[in-house]
Amino acid sequence: MPIQGGPGASSTGFGNFEETGPKRINSTDNAATWLQVADLVYVDNPVGSGFSYVDDDQALTTNVAQIGQDLLAWLRYFLILHSEYRTRPFFIFCESYGGKMSAEFARVINQEIAAGSIRLDFRGVALGDSWISAMDYVNTWGEYLYANSYLDSNQLARVNAQAKSCQKKVDQNQWTQATNCWGYMEDLIEVVCDPALLMLEKVDFHEDQMFQETGGVSWYNILKYDRQFNRHVAALQRDALSSYMDTTVRDKLGIIPDNVKFGGASFFPRKRALL
Repeated sequence: MPIQGGPGASSTGFGNFEETGPKRINSTDNAATWLQVADLVYVDNPVGSGFSYVDDDQALTTNVAQIGQDLLAWLRYFLILHSEYRTRPFFIFCESYGGKMSAEFARVINQEIAAGSIRLDFRGVALGDSWISAMDYVNTWGEYLYANSYLDSNQLARVNAQAKSCQKKVDQNQWTQATNCWGYMEDLIEVVCDPALLMLEKVDFHEDQMFQETGGVSWYNILKYDRQFNRHVAALQRDALSSYMDTTVRDKLGIIPDNVKFGGASFFPRKRALL
């Protein structure tokens, strides 16, 4: 079972047609499909990704614990419909933010197996570039880039200062501000590592000041979420893929409500849980 990142990247779309599935969006065969060695099941997760939807926005998940419970509910129903998979080796493969979701999914699966609530031959999780312990990544970006000559000592100091600011927000459980800070960190690294953007190197975003001046809602931060969406989800949801899913695949499935469009509607409800 492949689980994509984002959160909001579609497994039935990107994972299936752009990575491991048997077909590409131009309907040609994928010579590298994993279907040659295993059965594959794709689930649009978290709900709101791809074609998955809710009738009430309050049902959208906002943290990985809720995501794990949703996936567990899916697994229970899947095993009722396809009981033959109870005894077949089951693996989870994941990438990026999918690692965070997969770790929780694996935890609840093991918990249910131990309690005798689910019968499944669960073998393990394969983690690909997984976003599990965010601050362990963020706190080492500067030193890694400096060691590989992407930053000079002044730029390293600036990047490390931003990482320290993010860590402080995490330590204070200010998760929305911490996510904003992480977005600024990515922007800063893009600026200092890309010669074409060096003209922006003196920019100071003053994220804390802007957050306070707007009563906790920074319009600049809202734009930042859009940039984070574009950076982590939109790249996995190209126009060609969205068009293919909303036409050819929609028609083939024949069960998608007219008001549901293929998209990454699951990103923003989880902005507090990105770290």
